[in-house]
Order: sequence, then C-alpha cells, then structure tokens
Amino acid sequence: MSRIVSLIGAPTDVGASARGASMGPEALRVARLQPILEQQGLTVIDRGNVSGPPNPQSAAVNGYRHLPEVLAWNHAVHDAVLGELRASHLPILLGGDHSLAVGSIGAVARHCRETGRKLRVLWLDAHADFNTSALTPSGNLHGMPVACLCGFGPAELIRIGGSVPAIDPKKRARRASTTGTSFATGTPCLVMTYSVPVSRTRSISSRQRALNSAAATSPAFRAFFVMTTIL
Repeated sequence: MSRIVSLIGAPTDVGASARGASMGPEALRVARLQPILEQQGLTVIDRGNVSGPPNPQSAAVNGYRHLPEVLAWNHAVHDAVLGELRASHLPILLGGDHSLAVGSIGAVARHCRETGRKLRVLWLDAHADFNTSALTPSGNLHGMPVACLCGFGPAELIRIGGSVPAIDPKKRARRASTTGTSFATGTPCLVMTYSVPVSRTRSISSRQRALNSAAATSPAFRAFFVMTTIL
C-alpha cells in the first residue's frame, strides 16, 4: 500500500434525500483526520475539495433526481481519484453522499484495468444501494451507486469509469460484496441474480463480538476491516 495518502473532499448532497452530507469533508477535517493518519506513519496530502453544482432541491425527472448535478460531481471525483492513483498515492474520498461512489470506485476500476490489477469492492452500509429507477420511487441516486457500477442506471452515469460495467459482480476478481439491514422492494432479486455476496449486519455483529472476545483474552490478537482492496 502507498505510504502517501491524498484526502479529497466532495462537499455535496445532490444525490441524497436530505441535506447535510455536504458538511462531511469539513467535519472530518475538524475531527483531525489528517494528523490521526500521520500518527500511523503515513504522509498525508490534503487536496482540498473538488467543486460542482449546488443542490437544486428539485423533483425527479424521468426516474432520476438531480441527475445532471450528480453526473457533474462524479466526473470531478473520478478525475481527482484517478489522478492520485496514477501518481501512486492512496486516495481517500471525504463525502458527500453515496452517489459519489460511482465516480470514485469507477476511477479505481479504470486504474485496475490500466495496470492489470484485481479489484475487490466491499460495500459496508445499512443498505445495498443496488436500486434502479424502476425499484425506487424517489429517484434519489444515493441509493443506486452499486447498481450503476454494475451497469444498471442512466447511460451517462454508468459510463464514467470508461467501461460498462465498471465492476462485474460475476467475475470473482472484480466482485462487489455488500452488507446491509434494509433492501428496497425488488432489490434482493436483482442482487441475487448477479451473485453479489451479501452479509447481513446481524451476522457481522455476531462475528465481531467473537473477535472482540478473542482480542480481550489475547493481547496479540487484532482484527480489522478492509473496505476496498486493489490486489
């Protein structure tokens, strides 16, 4: 793993159902994310924030809410993340709502194709975010990024990573895994059709309690989660 970490802020909530996620990047900076990472021996570069259009707070159009704005933000995120990967830096995106994953993971997938490396995406969330416009009446794109990355969504959004799909859940080397407690009606069928592994939060919590118990009885025992891995 690169010892140089680049922080990239994306202060937007255009894909979400409610306002507030746009405050995330500055909240993480105020919480001392950079010095905490530096204490782990990493060199950290704060690239500041990418920019994009404001939240118009309008209704869905043709099944998608704020699609032009979500598209603009994701293009900005994609280019920023890809630039850091090509510089051999480890990018950390500070969001921002979940729709931004189309651009960030799309950039990682493009980099893996360019360098001949394998990719595993681990989606840790209360929801699968594998919705489509046919499954969710709200049209909020923060519930659709995993589906978009797998090739289900508006054409201009699913093409951001340079290949459709950006990740193919049927290929083990480039598979998406998701955790969750809640699925929209119809989403489980779509997820199962494409063999995306799903771990329910209850199952993870049970395993974590076992790990915590082992850690308490053995000082040498440590557990950690890997969210996204380039192999």
